[in-house]
Amino acid sequence: MLEKLALPEVRELIAESDLITLREVLNRWLPVDIADLLKDLSSKEDIVAFQCLAPVLAARTFEYLPLVAQKDRSCSQSRSRQRKPERRLRD
Repeated sequence: MLEKLALPEVRELIAESDLITLREVLNRWLPVDIADLLKDLSSKEDIVAFQCLAPVLAARTFEYLPLVAQKDRSCSQSRSRQRKPERRLRD
């Protein structure tokens, strides 16, 4: 329920790139509420919001995501890790 009320505000924080406030807000929520919020966000918004979570909270939230979302997130994380060394080499 909380995620439905806060969804417009969360989207606004993401659009404005106010990640400090987003981090402060989301890290006070329960993992189940964050997982419900992530389901309502676009894939790009979802990634931004998930990256604002403290590591332990992110792991707990991950457990509440649907299996398909867990697989998608795992794949995108591994692709992200593979790209980072390439970026460093180019710089």
